[in-house]
Amino acid sequence: MYRICTLVYRICTSNKQQKPQALDPIPPFLQGRQAGETDLHIKFSIFISICFTIDDMVITRQEAIEQNLNKYYTGNPCVNGHYAERYVKCSTCVECKRIQKKAQRKRQKTKRISEFGKDGKKRYFTGEPCSKGHIAERFVSNGHCVECKKEQGAVYRRKNGVQSIEERKLKTERKKELKRERYQASLLSPNERDIAEYARTCLSRLNGRDSARIPTEIAEMECGYTSQQLHQHLSSQKKGWGLRKNRGRWHIDHIIPIQKLIKAGVTEVAIINSLDNLKLITAKNNLKKSSKLLISKKKFEEYIMSKRVSCFEMLGMYSPRKRRRRLVEELIDKIYRNLEDNVLQHSDFFRYDKEIVTQAIKDDLYDGYSYRYSKGVTYSKFMKNFTECRNGKLDSLLLEGYKPLVRLKNSNLKLFKYRDDCEEYFQEMANNEKNPICSQYLKSQVYEKCRFCSKKGFLKRLFS
Repeated sequence: MYRICTLVYRICTSNKQQKPQALDPIPPFLQGRQAGETDLHIKFSIFISICFTIDDMVITRQEAIEQNLNKYYTGNPCVNGHYAERYVKCSTCVECKRIQKKAQRKRQKTKRISEFGKDGKKRYFTGEPCSKGHIAERFVSNGHCVECKKEQGAVYRRKNGVQSIEERKLKTERKKELKRERYQASLLSPNERDIAEYARTCLSRLNGRDSARIPTEIAEMECGYTSQQLHQHLSSQKKGWGLRKNRGRWHIDHIIPIQKLIKAGVTEVAIINSLDNLKLITAKNNLKKSSKLLISKKKFEEYIMSKRVSCFEMLGMYSPRKRRRRLVEELIDKIYRNLEDNVLQHSDFFRYDKEIVTQAIKDDLYDGYSYRYSKGVTYSKFMKNFTECRNGKLDSLLLEGYKPLVRLKNSNLKLFKYRDDCEEYFQEMANNEKNPICSQYLKSQVYEKCRFCSKKGFLKRLFS
């Protein structure tokens, strides 16, 4: 207990004032307030006076020997005026011994620095073993063995639960390895990437991108809505979306990323590209979001369950290329049977091989020209639509095999020198023609046949 008192006394008298030289058995901190003392000294003095008495603190050397102690305290100062304990073995003052050791360490450090630390070195090697038998380097600052210091650090880390540098490195490497494993697990397989690309292609086609290599009818069937419904849904979110000046400003973002849905086993395009899973965000925010899931896992699972109920077909893992090929073949066969039953069997058309017609239908499907043929059409409706728009290869093929038009082309049409006479002739023939397709053809010839004719002069116009 006396050691605690001595330690606190040193802290309180850290201004290094010289201790009183009077041979008083009571230390200064147990006496009245002295010069330089603070309130801390007084409070500590009160505490010590309550807990101890002078008789309890003083112990002779013989009593310490009998009690098997290594130190004793007489209450008298040493030759240097220190009020401190003394060693039983040699009767030396503890404070004097501490000062001697401190001075010795300072001299040894100065010697080590002069011999080994000239170039800024922090370690040196003498070849002599330390007290524990380690033949290793020593620190220039204190002369301690490096291996002993490592052992002390290991013991301290075991007791206090502190990790070593090697353990921290291993832990960091394990964290990095787990992060890499999670990243590799989140990556899509080649088949899953094909499904993701297939879903994006369907959405791009409905968004009006003609470069998407999929028929519009197939994209609508896979997504479950038309291109017009998609535009209405997106236009309700942002005003001015779809205008030329805003092109590239907004991106169509999947609220639940495609990657997360596919990893959860959702491969149906109707669920991935559902309208309630699409929203418009800026290009910068879309790139920043990437494939992060910004909703809770519970809501994510609820969304999948709600969509599974309304989904009539569970696809699982499939090949998008084979599925698209099969759907296109089914659609081509449907269009061909529709034309065969309502149009091609009519007497006004030549009979073509099925391969020629189906190839023309397939080309028009990917170019977006055969949409009006896929929903069924009668001969009269077909004739009306045929006169309004002719763009695809199937239209050209049907025109080439339309008998009235072939007869009209093979007839001897008059040739004229002047443009006015040519235009009047073809306009009159078009008005008198009852067949709408032939009439449309004659109107187109007004420009084709008459553009190379010359204009009448003033006198020709005057006397004609």
